[in-house]
Amino acid sequence: MSLESGIMFGHQMSNWNSQSWTHPKDDGKYSSSDVHTSTGDWPAVFGFNFLDQLDGESFAEHAKWVFQNGGVVNFYWEAKNPTNNADSYNSNNDPITAIMPGGSANDQWLEWLDDIATFAKDLKVDGVQVPIVFRLFHEMSGFWFWWGTKSASGSEFKAAWKYTVEYLRDTKDVHNLIYAYAPAKPTLFYNESFDSCYPGDDYVDIISWDRYDLDTTYRQTILDDCDAVVPFAIEHGKVVALGETGVAGGVQDTTDPEWFYEQQYKPMLQSDTCKYLSYALTYTNYKASEYWVPLPGQTTYPGFLDMYKSKDSIFLGDARWQSTEYYRLSNGTYTEGEGLDMKNGYSNKAKFFPASEVGEHDDLYN
Repeated sequence: MSLESGIMFGHQMSNWNSQSWTHPKDDGKYSSSDVHTSTGDWPAVFGFNFLDQLDGESFAEHAKWVFQNGGVVNFYWEAKNPTNNADSYNSNNDPITAIMPGGSANDQWLEWLDDIATFAKDLKVDGVQVPIVFRLFHEMSGFWFWWGTKSASGSEFKAAWKYTVEYLRDTKDVHNLIYAYAPAKPTLFYNESFDSCYPGDDYVDIISWDRYDLDTTYRQTILDDCDAVVPFAIEHGKVVALGETGVAGGVQDTTDPEWFYEQQYKPMLQSDTCKYLSYALTYTNYKASEYWVPLPGQTTYPGFLDMYKSKDSIFLGDARWQSTEYYRLSNGTYTEGEGLDMKNGYSNKAKFFPASEVGEHDDLYN
């Protein structure tokens, strides 16, 4: 979608978590989302976590709802340490080598991959397999995860990535996983990101990165990252995206009401490199004191609404997105041949807003 002069908006756990509720049961209602509350629309990209899926949660119906309504399903995986079942920050027992053939945790790793393979192959709507963007081993250029630079050499990481992809793709015959490579802080860790750890074009479909920063420095940081990452992605013929991003710790303490428009989307679309981004996914709304998508009445809501209304962003109800072959095919799997009621009432967006909610930049978007 980068060629459409707009960046698709994504939100982690958008129809699973909100500022006021969490973990809805499979009651057939999967459209609830703080994004919808704030815009009358939905993200174009919905994020989930394989960690929770493997721990017993089921995202199947929520993900199917996303696909049959034209959205993109995105998973990342905060994989536990397979040697001791501790969290992803635990690097005891050299897990990066233990998962390889002959290693002490190989059986556990393959058991988890078997579960992911089963989930991916079974994720179908009317017989159509749902494509899943899989952000595997994310933020490997940082030191914090057991697959990161403190616990894994570049060669060890590449071997683990290739082994995992080959097992899912070739051994388990899973072909609806789209592999997104996502280092952290690529401007700071460029060599680690695109030299020592990059597993090769045959094992990567999307080149992305994860980046959080202070609300006051985020704008320049993202522009610098784009200048570093986008040329590499273009050179390698890959789709480029912001895998996970936002203000560090959430936007609940951000005081600039126009932050989302003036400090994020507008600068990115004015950049010669960021404009190539296909999507940018922000993080989970956990509670009213920790969130990345504001609700009406919260400080950053005016800018979020202006960002939504602008041509710089692409949400699920955007006519540009709905004109794509992906949207037509996925939305066509809906039981009665149509999904959500997307009424293009505001420029090219899904909904229109009452005069009391009109943003200060509205004259730019009509």
